[in-house]
Amino acid sequence: MLFNSYVFIFIFLPLALGGWYLLNHFRLRRVSCAFLTAMSLWFYAWFNIKYLFLILFSIAMNYAVSWLISLWDRRYAADPGAFPMWQRRCFLVLGTGADLALFFWFKYLDFFISNVNALFRTDWPLHHILLPLGISFFTFQQLSFVIDRALGRAKHYPFLDYATFVTFFPQLIAGPIVLYDEMMPQFADERKRKFDPDSFARGTVLFVTGLGKKVLLADTLAIPANYGFSMTWYMDTLSTVLVLLSYTMELYFDFSGYCDMALGIGKMFNIDLPVNFNSPYLSCSIREFWQRWHITLGRFFTKYVYRPLGGSRRGTARTVFNVFVVFALSGLWHGAAWTYVSWGVMHGLCTIWEDLGITAPAPLPGEKPKHCLLKGAPFVTIPRKAAMPLTFVLFMLSLIFFRSADMGDAFAMFRSLAHPLFPGYMKFTAMQLAPAETYLLGTLAKRLFPAYSWVFSLVVWLVLLAVSCFIVFTRKNSQTIAAESVFSRRQCVLLALLFFWCVISLSRVSTFLYFNF
Repeated sequence: MLFNSYVFIFIFLPLALGGWYLLNHFRLRRVSCAFLTAMSLWFYAWFNIKYLFLILFSIAMNYAVSWLISLWDRRYAADPGAFPMWQRRCFLVLGTGADLALFFWFKYLDFFISNVNALFRTDWPLHHILLPLGISFFTFQQLSFVIDRALGRAKHYPFLDYATFVTFFPQLIAGPIVLYDEMMPQFADERKRKFDPDSFARGTVLFVTGLGKKVLLADTLAIPANYGFSMTWYMDTLSTVLVLLSYTMELYFDFSGYCDMALGIGKMFNIDLPVNFNSPYLSCSIREFWQRWHITLGRFFTKYVYRPLGGSRRGTARTVFNVFVVFALSGLWHGAAWTYVSWGVMHGLCTIWEDLGITAPAPLPGEKPKHCLLKGAPFVTIPRKAAMPLTFVLFMLSLIFFRSADMGDAFAMFRSLAHPLFPGYMKFTAMQLAPAETYLLGTLAKRLFPAYSWVFSLVVWLVLLAVSCFIVFTRKNSQTIAAESVFSRRQCVLLALLFFWCVISLSRVSTFLYFNF
């Protein structure tokens, strides 16, 4: 079930909200949790009923590990410090091994087999396993819990509470990757179970804003982006730049829109989800970019990979290695393909470049200069007004790997950037764009200037890109808008009009890009 669908907006969400608050009004705490879990499982099973058995198995498997640890906890209840570390490590291997094995089987098995076949000239058959929706998110969510349980940092919870935490539908499919210690207390807090008009109103602002980003901007920009990346071998420089910028903005509004909608739905339930997206295109370095983009994924890798590897505590060489591993894994997390690994490695190399101090953005006023690994201070300091567009261009170039079907297409796209001739594919790419909002003007242009009607489509494309850049680089982000909302009559009317515009545009509905990961 998609957030941007009629069945979700007009049937599922009202039923989920109404049932949750009604049951909590009568103080039926356990029943309300069971109801929310059941609704979340319905939401998940809507895509494919087979997925339901997988997530239930994953929940049961991780909960069983936590239950086994609780048996040992009782054994050492009088002296928790006597719990032998080797036993904790056994539980750690059991829990993480089971999760990663399941994750590997469904997401990476065919990738592994195909690479073995290519390397050793074998002919092992591929399994063509359909990637379960959201497996990257709910696996990492449960990994954080089972790791902390094994290390004695988390307590055992009742099964229903744990199932509610894992399946809470706003974050189930595409994040954020929530942690047990930020969600369990909220579900246990009786004040959070009461209807809060202010939280609901601000959640509505976030949801409608996110819906507008997805339906009106991301889905429209996807049309020239998809066509352009399907024609990578024929594009010229200018066409490639426009297609690449279209995909860069599509990805921004798609992921930002989902994050806004997830946060908004959470606030409607009076539950605060962690911020996962914070104006990343305003970053002045790739390191800062990852502090703003998919924040919870970076948090997970920092806590459970980077720090256990030694972080920055074991010298320059080890720090560089640890950063490289984290970014390579981040790329691999996004997809089982060398294109995603290359994307992650490119980001890792840019981050290492900054950490070594070869170049670094100038600090903000009042901010301490960045400490670099080689000589303490950067060799070259780049003014922030230049660092921001440079970071944006680097990210846009990295998306060639991220979006391309394979490495051959990626290198073809890079080659097309150096192909200044105009073969006409900008014309064909622009003609793919025909928003319903411009139908009358487009029809008039075709009748008056049939040979040059594509120019109208090109103008629409350029205007759409200009509007997107204006929103991204000059406007406040959605969280700030929702927090500062005063709910005047004018604002409510504008919000209602935006919602109506989105609803009548849902016929061209498409899935969120991060559902694929």
